[in-house]
Amino acid sequence: MYGSCACLQEAKEAFYNLPRFSTHSWNIFIRACVKCGSFADAMDAFSQMLMKETDFLSSTMVCVFDVCSSVGDIVHSRLAHAISIEMKFEGEVMVDTAIFKMYGGLSCLNEAWNVFNSMLHLDVIAWSSMIAVCARHNHRREACELYRQMQHTCIVSDSVACLCALSACTGPDFLTQGKQIHVSVLEMGCDGDAEVGTSLVNMYGTCTKFNESSSAFHRILRKSLVTWNSMITICVLSGLNKEALVVFSRMQLEGFLPDEGSYVSALNACSNPVSTKEGHRIHSTISINESGSCTVLGTALSKMYGKCGHLQDAIKVFNMLKAKDVVSWCTIMTACTENGFDHLVFSFFYSMQLTGSLPDAAVYVCALDGCGNVADIDKGRELHTAIAEAKLECNIPVGTALIDMYGKCGSFHDAKRVFSLMPGCNMVTWSAIIAAYAHSGEADEAIRLFQEMPCHDQVPNDVTFRSVLTACSHSGQVYDGIHYFLSLCQEKGLLETEEHQMSMIDLLSRAGHLDAAEILIESVAVQKKALAWSCLLGACKLHGDVERGERIASEIYRLDPENAASLITLLHLYGDAKEETGA
Repeated sequence: MYGSCACLQEAKEAFYNLPRFSTHSWNIFIRACVKCGSFADAMDAFSQMLMKETDFLSSTMVCVFDVCSSVGDIVHSRLAHAISIEMKFEGEVMVDTAIFKMYGGLSCLNEAWNVFNSMLHLDVIAWSSMIAVCARHNHRREACELYRQMQHTCIVSDSVACLCALSACTGPDFLTQGKQIHVSVLEMGCDGDAEVGTSLVNMYGTCTKFNESSSAFHRILRKSLVTWNSMITICVLSGLNKEALVVFSRMQLEGFLPDEGSYVSALNACSNPVSTKEGHRIHSTISINESGSCTVLGTALSKMYGKCGHLQDAIKVFNMLKAKDVVSWCTIMTACTENGFDHLVFSFFYSMQLTGSLPDAAVYVCALDGCGNVADIDKGRELHTAIAEAKLECNIPVGTALIDMYGKCGSFHDAKRVFSLMPGCNMVTWSAIIAAYAHSGEADEAIRLFQEMPCHDQVPNDVTFRSVLTACSHSGQVYDGIHYFLSLCQEKGLLETEEHQMSMIDLLSRAGHLDAAEILIESVAVQKKALAWSCLLGACKLHGDVERGERIASEIYRLDPENAASLITLLHLYGDAKEETGA
């Protein structure tokens, strides 16, 4: 009775006051401990049963397997497995399922698969449990394949099986499998269920299918707080911050009070200066006590203010945090770099260590970004030494940040050495080393590495193309640059960005193709036009085109009347022209 009521202390007193312990009483007590979440007491009772050579019931063994998994005890797990075999429980679907779930919880996947594959009879719970084990360990293809195999047996899928399978379908590569599971959900008529519907919202959202995610959300009959939070998060992931804030407001109108997850997602939607007012409003609904005592909320607020360009507010919130974790430190350091206060990054980096917190890979990446932005190679090398001592030099994000830092500091030899020592490189790493060569004037080497990427199964992204276009611009390889610019969309399927356009304008301008550069400027967004015209004006000075320079300077003044640099460039252009004519 006490166990059923979650009164563990009373249950323990009643149990240990028994005149004698029977198999039945031990089993009841262990199940009571598990129900109350006291795994240590359950494990202690299990150990006592072993010493007293007490028999076990199959239902108790299931509880024991759950306990072993929860406390991470591999020794007792294997002992419990051996006992179940000795007591002839092996072959019972419920017991075998609990065994492979236990091994899955302990990350012993080979053992989990061995037990699952040896089972003669599989019910929907066994299938669902193994699918969940695979999904939890990011073996998503195996999870989807298990679901497909289950459908080809006589086992009828249920909502739990669908939930487990949907949890594996994250990312565009799993959209097809996710849609197939959605068909099963529709056939069962449970797409209106809050839990299943929320899984569909998450699946389509992570597969970058926002419309389908939104449709799944609207089909849910009774939305839970988890459902609302998922939809807000998906809006943010899809770059639809305004929509995220609308959903956040609607959720409250429906009578739901925001929890920590709601606030974090809503604050993530306030990620630019335009949404500062909304960010302040959300902050006002979070009590001062909450933002200071809750590290997650305080960190989200600090991040929001940093993104909105209010660094002082970000620091104020950060300083109010009673407990700062590595994520908090990393967030405030990132806010400093994003707002151009890179020198503050090092202050926070050293303060963090004074509090006894050890930097992790993410913190080192933030600190290296700060070094690169101010081209402080001495601090960069100091960080490199600390990274080597922490044995993080071969960590891909850290190694990539080192390459980027050395590249920005003009030390491409160091960048090359770090790149050559890395055991594995991803596309971002390749982009970083290509950028390092491009900005150091080693254009031929940058282009060679770019051409070598497919041999290492690396597909260039828009950042890589920008670096290659910069390399072509610095080396005057106009036709190669044009080829890469055209292949950006036609062959690689990437979207042309303003940065690519600016790189091409710089390339054409430097090479003297001023007419072509001027035509390309017409397609540049208004916000970037003054910068693009300034680039072309510099080329007019380089190539002595006074007439075009006058026209462009006039256009720059119209777009940006406070731009004095363009007038100075025009004066230099006039001076150079006079020298050439001998006037």
